[in-house]
Amino acid sequence: MGSIHYEEPKLAPVPVEWTSSEASASEGNKLVVFHVHGGAFFQGSPQSYRSTTTQFASMTGGRVVSVDYRLAPQNPFPAGLLDVLLVYLSLLYPTESETPAVDARNIVFAGDSSGGTLLCSILQIILHTADYSTCQFRARRIHFPLPLPAGLSVISLPGDLLQSLPSHKENLVNDLYLNIPWSFPDYPACPIWPSNPPRSQHYGDLEIHSHPLVCSVMIKSWLGAPPFWISSGEEQFLDGGKAVARRAASQGVGVSWTVYEAMPHCFSMLPGLNQSAQSKLIMKKWAQFCKECVLSPNSFKGRVRASKVDFRTVTETQVAFEDPRDLPINEIEGLILRKILDLEREFTGAWKAKTCSNL
Repeated sequence: MGSIHYEEPKLAPVPVEWTSSEASASEGNKLVVFHVHGGAFFQGSPQSYRSTTTQFASMTGGRVVSVDYRLAPQNPFPAGLLDVLLVYLSLLYPTESETPAVDARNIVFAGDSSGGTLLCSILQIILHTADYSTCQFRARRIHFPLPLPAGLSVISLPGDLLQSLPSHKENLVNDLYLNIPWSFPDYPACPIWPSNPPRSQHYGDLEIHSHPLVCSVMIKSWLGAPPFWISSGEEQFLDGGKAVARRAASQGVGVSWTVYEAMPHCFSMLPGLNQSAQSKLIMKKWAQFCKECVLSPNSFKGRVRASKVDFRTVTETQVAFEDPRDLPINEIEGLILRKILDLEREFTGAWKAKTCSNL
Protein backbone atom coordinates (compact mmCIF):
# COMPACT_ATOMS: atom_id res chain seq x y z
CA MET A 1 0.00 0.00 0.00
CA GLY A 2 3.05 2.29 -0.12
CA SER A 3 4.21 4.51 2.73
CA ILE A 4 2.03 4.96 5.79
CA HIS A 5 1.77 8.37 7.42
CA TYR A 6 0.78 9.26 10.96
CA GLU A 7 1.48 12.04 13.42
CA GLU A 8 3.64 11.12 16.38
CA PRO A 9 1.58 12.01 19.47
CA LYS A 10 2.97 13.41 22.66
CA LEU A 11 2.89 11.21 25.73
CA ALA A 12 0.33 12.34 28.27
CA PRO A 13 -0.89 11.23 31.70
CA VAL A 14 -3.48 8.46 31.36
CA PRO A 15 -6.34 8.28 33.86
CA VAL A 16 -7.48 4.82 34.96
CA GLU A 17 -10.35 3.62 37.09
CA TRP A 18 -9.95 0.75 39.53
CA THR A 19 -12.94 -1.40 40.47
CA SER A 20 -13.03 -4.09 43.10
CA SER A 21 -15.62 -5.97 45.13
CA GLU A 22 -15.74 -7.13 48.72
CA ALA A 23 -14.64 -10.52 47.43
CA SER A 24 -11.55 -8.93 45.88
CA ALA A 25 -10.38 -7.69 49.25
CA SER A 26 -11.42 -10.65 51.39
CA GLU A 27 -10.19 -13.51 49.19
CA GLY A 28 -6.84 -12.02 48.26
CA ASN A 29 -7.47 -12.78 44.58
CA LYS A 30 -4.43 -11.77 42.53
CA LEU A 31 -6.31 -11.45 39.22
CA VAL A 32 -6.20 -8.03 37.55
CA VAL A 33 -8.57 -7.61 34.60
CA PHE A 34 -6.96 -5.08 32.27
CA HIS A 35 -10.04 -3.52 30.66
CA VAL A 36 -10.06 -1.40 27.50
CA HIS A 37 -13.48 -0.10 26.46
CA GLY A 38 -14.90 -0.03 22.96
CA GLY A 39 -16.67 2.78 21.12
CA ALA A 40 -15.17 2.85 17.61
CA PHE A 41 -12.18 4.81 18.97
CA PHE A 42 -14.22 8.01 19.34
CA GLN A 43 -16.54 7.40 22.29
CA GLY A 44 -16.77 5.54 25.57
CA SER A 45 -14.95 5.82 28.89
CA PRO A 46 -14.37 3.83 32.08
CA GLN A 47 -17.38 5.67 33.53
CA SER A 48 -19.69 4.54 30.72
CA TYR A 49 -18.50 0.93 31.21
CA ARG A 50 -18.96 0.74 34.98
CA SER A 51 -21.71 -1.83 34.58
CA THR A 52 -19.25 -4.15 32.81
CA THR A 53 -16.28 -3.53 35.09
CA THR A 54 -18.44 -3.91 38.20
CA GLN A 55 -19.65 -7.27 36.93
CA PHE A 56 -16.07 -8.33 36.25
CA ALA A 57 -14.99 -7.46 39.79
CA SER A 58 -17.97 -9.24 41.32
CA MET A 59 -17.86 -12.36 39.12
CA THR A 60 -14.10 -12.89 39.16
CA GLY A 61 -13.28 -11.72 42.67
CA GLY A 62 -10.37 -9.82 41.14
CA ARG A 63 -9.58 -6.17 40.57
CA VAL A 64 -10.36 -4.35 37.33
CA VAL A 65 -8.33 -1.48 35.90
CA SER A 66 -10.07 0.38 33.07
CA VAL A 67 -8.04 2.67 30.80
CA ASP A 68 -9.30 6.14 29.88
CA TYR A 69 -7.33 6.41 26.65
CA ARG A 70 -7.39 9.39 24.27
CA LEU A 71 -10.09 9.32 21.59
CA ALA A 72 -10.24 10.18 17.91
CA PRO A 73 -10.68 12.25 15.83
CA GLN A 74 -8.78 14.76 17.97
CA ASN A 75 -6.26 12.05 18.90
CA PRO A 76 -5.85 9.65 15.97
CA PHE A 77 -3.66 6.53 15.85
CA PRO A 78 -1.41 5.84 17.70
CA ALA A 79 -2.34 8.12 20.65
CA GLY A 80 -4.83 5.74 22.27
CA LEU A 81 -2.54 2.77 21.64
CA LEU A 82 0.34 4.50 23.42
CA ASP A 83 -1.94 5.30 26.35
CA VAL A 84 -2.90 1.65 26.78
CA LEU A 85 0.73 0.54 26.51
CA LEU A 86 1.77 3.14 29.08
CA VAL A 87 -0.76 1.80 31.59
CA TYR A 88 0.37 -1.80 31.05
CA LEU A 89 4.01 -0.81 31.60
CA SER A 90 3.02 1.20 34.67
CA LEU A 91 1.39 -1.88 36.21
CA LEU A 92 4.56 -3.90 35.63
CA TYR A 93 7.06 -1.17 36.54
CA PRO A 94 5.40 1.36 38.87
CA THR A 95 7.11 4.27 40.55
CA GLU A 96 7.47 4.32 44.33
CA SER A 97 4.36 6.52 44.67
CA GLU A 98 2.12 4.15 42.71
CA THR A 99 0.49 0.83 43.56
CA PRO A 100 2.79 -2.21 43.96
CA ALA A 101 3.90 -3.94 40.77
CA VAL A 102 1.50 -6.45 39.26
CA ASP A 103 2.83 -9.79 38.04
CA ALA A 104 1.94 -10.11 34.34
CA ARG A 105 0.89 -13.71 34.99
CA ASN A 106 -2.03 -12.27 36.99
CA ILE A 107 -3.17 -9.85 34.26
CA VAL A 108 -5.83 -10.78 31.72
CA PHE A 109 -6.66 -8.45 28.84
CA ALA A 110 -10.39 -7.78 28.38
CA GLY A 111 -12.12 -5.50 25.90
CA ASP A 112 -14.87 -5.13 23.36
CA SER A 113 -14.91 -3.94 19.75
CA SER A 114 -12.26 -1.23 19.23
CA GLY A 115 -10.97 -1.91 22.73
CA GLY A 116 -10.26 -5.45 21.57
CA THR A 117 -8.37 -4.07 18.58
CA LEU A 118 -6.18 -2.01 20.90
CA LEU A 119 -5.49 -5.05 23.08
CA CYS A 120 -4.52 -7.16 20.05
CA SER A 121 -2.11 -4.39 19.07
CA ILE A 122 -0.60 -4.18 22.56
CA LEU A 123 -0.14 -7.96 22.58
CA GLN A 124 1.68 -7.73 19.25
CA ILE A 125 3.98 -5.03 20.59
CA ILE A 126 4.77 -7.19 23.62
CA LEU A 127 5.52 -10.21 21.41
CA HIS A 128 7.81 -8.12 19.21
CA THR A 129 9.90 -6.92 22.15
CA ALA A 130 11.60 -10.33 21.90
CA ASP A 131 13.51 -8.85 18.95
CA TYR A 132 15.15 -6.21 21.16
CA SER A 133 17.22 -6.14 24.34
CA THR A 134 16.27 -3.19 26.56
CA CYS A 135 14.49 0.16 26.66
CA GLN A 136 14.27 3.16 28.96
CA PHE A 137 11.03 3.66 30.89
CA ARG A 138 10.68 6.28 33.62
CA ALA A 139 14.43 6.59 34.14
CA ARG A 140 14.86 2.84 34.56
CA ARG A 141 16.21 0.21 32.20
CA ILE A 142 13.68 -2.47 31.23
CA HIS A 143 14.91 -5.77 29.86
CA PHE A 144 13.06 -7.38 26.98
CA PRO A 145 11.05 -9.35 26.14
CA LEU A 146 8.23 -7.78 28.10
CA PRO A 147 6.24 -10.28 30.16
CA LEU A 148 3.02 -11.45 28.55
CA PRO A 149 -0.42 -11.24 30.16
CA ALA A 150 -2.12 -14.49 31.13
CA GLY A 151 -4.77 -14.21 28.41
CA LEU A 152 -6.63 -12.11 25.84
CA SER A 153 -10.43 -11.90 25.95
CA VAL A 154 -12.55 -9.88 23.53
CA ILE A 155 -16.21 -9.47 22.70
CA SER A 156 -17.04 -8.50 19.09
CA LEU A 157 -13.49 -8.14 17.83
CA PRO A 158 -13.71 -6.25 14.50
CA GLY A 159 -10.54 -7.62 12.90
CA ASP A 160 -11.17 -5.30 9.94
CA LEU A 161 -12.32 -1.71 10.55
CA LEU A 162 -13.40 -0.93 6.97
CA GLN A 163 -16.31 -3.37 6.62
CA SER A 164 -14.56 -5.19 3.79
CA LEU A 165 -15.68 -8.77 4.44
CA PRO A 166 -18.81 -10.77 3.47
CA SER A 167 -20.32 -10.77 6.97
CA HIS A 168 -20.85 -7.00 6.75
CA LYS A 169 -23.57 -7.62 4.18
CA GLU A 170 -24.69 -11.10 5.20
CA ASN A 171 -25.28 -10.24 8.87
CA LEU A 172 -26.66 -6.73 8.44
CA VAL A 173 -30.13 -8.00 9.39
CA ASN A 174 -28.88 -8.98 12.87
CA ASP A 175 -26.84 -5.92 13.65
CA LEU A 176 -27.17 -2.43 15.05
CA TYR A 177 -23.77 -1.19 13.93
CA LEU A 178 -24.06 1.84 11.63
CA ASN A 179 -21.59 3.99 9.74
CA ILE A 180 -20.40 7.05 11.64
CA PRO A 181 -22.26 10.00 10.03
CA TRP A 182 -19.46 12.50 10.33
CA SER A 183 -17.06 10.19 8.47
CA PHE A 184 -18.74 11.21 5.21
CA PRO A 185 -17.36 14.20 3.27
CA ASP A 186 -20.76 15.95 3.05
CA TYR A 187 -21.28 16.07 6.83
CA PRO A 188 -21.34 19.68 8.16
CA ALA A 189 -17.93 20.85 9.33
CA CYS A 190 -17.07 21.56 12.95
CA PRO A 191 -13.84 22.58 14.74
CA ILE A 192 -12.64 18.97 15.11
CA TRP A 193 -13.97 17.43 11.87
CA PRO A 194 -13.04 17.30 9.09
CA SER A 195 -9.43 17.14 10.10
CA ASN A 196 -6.80 19.44 8.68
CA PRO A 197 -5.40 18.09 6.41
CA PRO A 198 -8.57 16.09 5.62
CA ARG A 199 -8.71 12.32 6.01
CA SER A 200 -11.55 9.91 5.29
CA GLN A 201 -11.27 7.89 8.52
CA HIS A 202 -11.46 9.38 12.00
CA TYR A 203 -8.92 6.95 13.48
CA GLY A 204 -6.17 7.79 11.00
CA ASP A 205 -5.22 8.05 7.35
CA LEU A 206 -6.88 5.47 5.17
CA GLU A 207 -3.63 3.61 4.45
CA ILE A 208 -3.08 2.99 8.15
CA HIS A 209 -6.06 0.62 8.12
CA SER A 210 -3.94 -2.11 6.55
CA HIS A 211 -1.32 -1.84 9.30
CA PRO A 212 -1.28 -4.77 11.76
CA LEU A 213 -1.53 -2.40 14.74
CA VAL A 214 -4.84 -1.11 13.33
CA CYS A 215 -6.18 -4.09 11.38
CA SER A 216 -5.88 -7.21 13.55
CA VAL A 217 -6.51 -9.51 10.57
CA MET A 218 -3.20 -8.32 9.12
CA ILE A 219 -1.21 -9.63 12.08
CA LYS A 220 0.91 -12.42 10.60
CA SER A 221 2.17 -14.19 13.70
CA TRP A 222 0.71 -14.99 17.11
CA LEU A 223 3.47 -17.45 17.99
CA GLY A 224 4.04 -17.44 21.74
CA ALA A 225 0.79 -15.62 22.53
CA PRO A 226 -1.29 -16.47 25.62
CA PRO A 227 -4.73 -18.08 25.18
CA PHE A 228 -7.52 -16.25 23.34
CA TRP A 229 -11.21 -16.03 24.22
CA ILE A 230 -13.21 -14.37 21.42
CA SER A 231 -17.00 -14.21 21.41
CA SER A 232 -19.28 -12.37 19.00
CA GLY A 233 -22.85 -11.96 17.97
CA GLU A 234 -23.88 -13.10 14.51
CA GLU A 235 -22.81 -9.64 13.47
CA GLN A 236 -21.23 -7.65 10.67
CA PHE A 237 -17.73 -7.95 12.17
CA LEU A 238 -17.98 -11.73 12.54
CA ASP A 239 -15.61 -12.64 9.68
CA GLY A 240 -12.82 -10.36 10.86
CA GLY A 241 -12.83 -11.53 14.45
CA LYS A 242 -12.97 -15.17 13.43
CA ALA A 243 -10.07 -14.69 10.99
CA VAL A 244 -7.90 -13.47 13.88
CA ALA A 245 -8.93 -16.51 15.95
CA ARG A 246 -8.27 -18.88 13.02
CA ARG A 247 -4.78 -17.54 12.43
CA ALA A 248 -3.88 -17.78 16.13
CA ALA A 249 -5.24 -21.32 16.40
CA SER A 250 -3.25 -22.43 13.34
CA GLN A 251 -0.08 -21.26 15.10
CA GLY A 252 -0.62 -23.25 18.29
CA VAL A 253 -2.36 -20.63 20.41
CA GLY A 254 -5.14 -21.90 22.65
CA VAL A 255 -8.38 -20.40 21.31
CA SER A 256 -11.98 -20.42 22.51
CA TRP A 257 -14.33 -18.92 19.90
CA THR A 258 -18.10 -18.58 20.27
CA VAL A 259 -20.81 -17.04 18.09
CA TYR A 260 -24.20 -16.07 19.52
CA GLU A 261 -26.88 -16.69 16.92
CA ALA A 262 -28.82 -13.62 15.68
CA MET A 263 -27.25 -11.31 18.27
CA PRO A 264 -25.76 -7.90 17.34
CA HIS A 265 -22.40 -6.27 17.89
CA CYS A 266 -21.51 -5.92 21.60
CA PHE A 267 -24.99 -7.03 22.59
CA SER A 268 -24.12 -7.48 26.28
CA MET A 269 -23.45 -3.71 26.55
CA LEU A 270 -26.66 -2.57 24.82
CA PRO A 271 -29.65 -1.26 26.79
CA GLY A 272 -32.53 -3.69 26.42
CA LEU A 273 -30.22 -6.59 25.63
CA ASN A 274 -27.78 -6.40 28.53
CA GLN A 275 -30.23 -8.30 30.75
CA SER A 276 -30.96 -11.00 28.17
CA ALA A 277 -30.10 -14.64 28.80
CA GLN A 278 -27.40 -14.37 26.12
CA SER A 279 -25.79 -11.40 27.86
CA LYS A 280 -25.81 -13.15 31.22
CA LEU A 281 -24.21 -16.23 29.63
CA ILE A 282 -21.48 -14.32 27.79
CA MET A 283 -20.52 -12.35 30.91
CA LYS A 284 -20.40 -15.55 32.95
CA LYS A 285 -18.13 -17.25 30.41
CA TRP A 286 -15.98 -14.12 30.02
CA ALA A 287 -15.38 -13.90 33.77
CA GLN A 288 -14.73 -17.64 33.96
CA PHE A 289 -12.03 -17.40 31.28
CA CYS A 290 -10.30 -14.54 33.11
CA LYS A 291 -10.23 -16.53 36.35
CA GLU A 292 -8.99 -19.73 34.74
CA CYS A 293 -6.15 -17.96 32.91
CA VAL A 294 -4.65 -17.09 36.29
CA LEU A 295 -5.71 -20.11 38.34
CA SER A 296 -5.12 -22.82 35.69
CA PRO A 297 -2.88 -21.30 33.01
CA ASN A 298 -1.82 -24.62 31.51
CA SER A 299 -5.38 -25.74 30.81
CA PHE A 300 -5.59 -23.68 27.62
CA LYS A 301 -2.31 -24.63 25.95
CA GLY A 302 -2.94 -25.66 22.35
CA ARG A 303 -6.67 -26.19 22.99
CA VAL A 304 -8.98 -25.00 20.22
CA ARG A 305 -12.69 -24.88 20.95
CA ALA A 306 -15.54 -23.46 18.85
CA SER A 307 -19.20 -23.23 19.77
CA LYS A 308 -22.50 -21.64 18.82
CA VAL A 309 -25.24 -20.41 21.17
CA ASP A 310 -28.77 -20.98 19.90
CA PHE A 311 -30.93 -17.85 19.84
CA ARG A 312 -34.15 -19.42 21.13
CA THR A 313 -32.89 -21.90 23.69
CA VAL A 314 -29.63 -20.12 24.62
CA THR A 315 -27.91 -23.49 24.67
CA GLU A 316 -24.30 -23.83 23.61
CA THR A 317 -23.28 -26.47 21.06
CA GLN A 318 -19.81 -27.47 19.95
CA VAL A 319 -19.17 -26.75 16.25
CA ALA A 320 -16.30 -27.26 13.84
CA PHE A 321 -13.88 -24.37 14.08
CA GLU A 322 -12.98 -24.44 10.40
CA ASP A 323 -16.09 -23.88 8.29
CA PRO A 324 -15.95 -24.60 4.51
CA ARG A 325 -17.59 -21.20 3.99
CA ASP A 326 -14.68 -19.38 5.66
CA LEU A 327 -12.51 -17.51 3.17
CA PRO A 328 -8.77 -18.25 3.18
CA ILE A 329 -6.88 -15.66 5.21
CA ASN A 330 -4.97 -14.39 2.16
CA GLU A 331 -8.28 -13.71 0.37
CA ILE A 332 -9.53 -11.81 3.41
CA GLU A 333 -6.38 -9.69 3.37
CA GLY A 334 -6.90 -9.04 -0.33
CA LEU A 335 -10.46 -7.82 0.26
CA ILE A 336 -9.24 -5.36 2.88
CA LEU A 337 -6.52 -3.97 0.60
CA ARG A 338 -9.02 -3.66 -2.25
CA LYS A 339 -11.47 -1.81 0.00
CA ILE A 340 -8.76 0.70 0.90
CA LEU A 341 -8.12 1.41 -2.78
CA ASP A 342 -11.86 1.79 -3.45
CA LEU A 343 -12.36 4.12 -0.51
CA GLU A 344 -9.35 6.19 -1.53
CA ARG A 345 -10.85 6.77 -4.96
CA GLU A 346 -14.25 7.64 -3.47
CA PHE A 347 -12.76 9.97 -0.89
CA THR A 348 -10.49 11.76 -3.36
CA GLY A 349 -13.36 12.29 -5.79
CA ALA A 350 -15.76 13.51 -3.10
CA TRP A 351 -13.29 16.00 -1.65
CA LYS A 352 -12.36 17.30 -5.09
CA ALA A 353 -16.03 17.91 -5.84
CA LYS A 354 -16.55 19.63 -2.48
CA THR A 355 -13.48 21.82 -2.97
CA CYS A 356 -14.61 22.88 -6.44
CA SER A 357 -18.11 23.72 -5.20
CA ASN A 358 -16.63 26.04 -2.55
CA LEU A 359 -14.57 28.03 -5.06
